[in-house]
Amino acid sequence: MKPLKELSRRIPPRMSLAILLTLSGFQVHVPAQQQPAPLRRTRLDMVFSSSLFRSVNRNDAIAAVRVWGSMVGRKRGFQVDPTVDVLDDVAEIRKRVQAGLAGILALDVVEYLKLADLPAVEPIFCALRGQVDTPPRYLLLVRGESGISSLEALRGKTTIIHASTGANLGQVWLDAMLHDGRLGRSERFFGAMEVVPKASSAILPVFFGKADAAVVDQASFEVTKEMNPQVGSKLRALKASPQLTEGLICLSTKQVEFREELLEGMRDLHLDVQGKQILLVFRFSRLVPVDKLALEQARELWRKHLLLSRPSEEASLGSLPQPEMHPARRGGTQ
Repeated sequence: MKPLKELSRRIPPRMSLAILLTLSGFQVHVPAQQQPAPLRRTRLDMVFSSSLFRSVNRNDAIAAVRVWGSMVGRKRGFQVDPTVDVLDDVAEIRKRVQAGLAGILALDVVEYLKLADLPAVEPIFCALRGQVDTPPRYLLLVRGESGISSLEALRGKTTIIHASTGANLGQVWLDAMLHDGRLGRSERFFGAMEVVPKASSAILPVFFGKADAAVVDQASFEVTKEMNPQVGSKLRALKASPQLTEGLICLSTKQVEFREELLEGMRDLHLDVQGKQILLVFRFSRLVPVDKLALEQARELWRKHLLLSRPSEEASLGSLPQPEMHPARRGGTQ
């Protein structure tokens, strides 16, 4: 038998170590492929307000959210059993939270304010629209040639308000300005008022001279101007609101087992394919951490809206009544 040293010269370098060890009496073990750790099973109850579905296909949204919940959990070691309920009533949402059956809540800001007395509801993210990184502002638009230079000059005029959620923050802001100016309630101040679900349905009537003013969010106005530059040259902003949080994603401090994993998944929602699909369904661009100042500004406007609507009552935010939403009206009648 030839010595090991001589054999090693004739064996390719990549094989020599294993063969030499074998000939020397050592066993070479190739480790078996490690089995992935079993997924930890958990439940995730998601509650969405119907306020966010004003212009959204409900079935598509529910399906997308359910798939996302499963994917986020699986990527992070959990087998998630997601449930998604769409509720119309804040009182019913309150019951779900108190019963520990709402791990994630998607609400408009007014609904959150009505639930803010519940310590289990923690606002984490706000939803943005368009190519912006901050909460939206609302604009009060008029035609440049109209000669309207103040809110007071709109008395008896026709105003159209764009409301993308049930919070209708455009009107809440308008009411707050009427309150500050001691101009009375909006349904008495304006000659006619209409609330519409699409920004173009508010902007274009003013552009064509069929309405005197429109309230829309700034992002929607910018998109409309890009599509039709004449809109930007003909319309101007008479007033601009502060930045206002509108759509909120809240987490329950009681139920969610894989909290940090969920937070990471929601923060990166706009970076993966499934997340982008959910945002597209809801017509949002991304989720960002809650802006506390924008949330407090929305709270203050809502307080003034209530004072204007019910001047004899104290506008506390413990258990707030529903806002007085003004459906489509023309000439002061419904």
